[in-house]
Amino acid sequence: MSRNNYTPPTGVKSRLSVYVLLIFSVFILYTCDNVPTNSVVEEDPDQNHDITNPIPDTTDAGNSDGDGPDDGDGSNNDQDPSDGDDTDDENPPHNGDEDEELPDDEPNTPPVTKSGFAVYDGMNLRNKPSAIAQAGVKPIDVHYAGPIFGISARDLPGTMHLPSKSRVLELARQTARSGVDKAVIDIEHWPTQTREGSPSKIQQSVNNFKTVLEWFREGAPNVKWGYYGEFPIRNYWDAIEPPSSSAYKSWMAQNDNLKEAAEQVDILYPSIYTFYDRPQEWVTYAKAQIAEARRLNPDAEIIVYLWPVYHMSNKAGLAGKLIDADFWRLQLETVREHADGVAIYLSSSFNFSTSHPWWQVTKEFIKELED
Repeated sequence: MSRNNYTPPTGVKSRLSVYVLLIFSVFILYTCDNVPTNSVVEEDPDQNHDITNPIPDTTDAGNSDGDGPDDGDGSNNDQDPSDGDDTDDENPPHNGDEDEELPDDEPNTPPVTKSGFAVYDGMNLRNKPSAIAQAGVKPIDVHYAGPIFGISARDLPGTMHLPSKSRVLELARQTARSGVDKAVIDIEHWPTQTREGSPSKIQQSVNNFKTVLEWFREGAPNVKWGYYGEFPIRNYWDAIEPPSSSAYKSWMAQNDNLKEAAEQVDILYPSIYTFYDRPQEWVTYAKAQIAEARRLNPDAEIIVYLWPVYHMSNKAGLAGKLIDADFWRLQLETVREHADGVAIYLSSSFNFSTSHPWWQVTKEFIKELED
């Protein structure tokens, strides 16, 4: 019998139809059930913001906001240290979303004068909506590692060379011509912790930070300059320990290795992104980061970087999800009480909407600052 003329029996055809329908139904149900809600596309890979992950020195957490300013452009910005064990190399162990018991003693983070506190635009959005500036978000200039070095940020990890001075001077002059008075330098690939390099390597990083800062200042002396997320080191687990603990003191000691560079900047930009749905634990973490920044340079302004989504390193289903309105309000209020300003980061691929709860909270917060 010719294969092309074969007709299956009626019963076979019926069973085949049922099987096809069942398979198609399962596919549709799976697809619908896995459509993300309120999620954010990951940052551009060519950005140097938080390419690594800022988690603690006690686990194999990535280091530095492919954040910040964690944009791969990801700024420093937002990965952390590891102790060489076999634990998760992105996130510390997750023990549930409930707040854990916090230490009784907390770092000294006295409230600051509220006058002058502002919300800054650290967003790397394409086709940035006019609603952002209209809401009162102030401009700030961010220089990512790719443009600074003239190569993709992907090619920078492991390198220690300085960028071209002429390139840095031109970027600085562009900032000066823009009229912006505050700027961020986002270089995250130089080692800053003992797990990343030897003491001599860390000292070379310090020297590099000082040199690049000097060049930016030469090109725009009237602009206030600082580095995203490098000082203090972003370390989640050690920062939430009591200040009297050995872990916290070890974190301070590592930050002391960077003090020579931290003392030179006009502004410190700590990266305080959200890794877990643990509001009170986040407050402890934030206050510690701000306190350590002030210890490193008491004369510098402290402008904290926040990101209204959970960090992409979260493996409990929260990565890229929007932070709820109450938690976001808590973050803004905490920073307002202890820092001098806040820069909000969004990746270039973020689907911005004025209807997002976090944005509504931000607009209300800015209005309260102006009243």
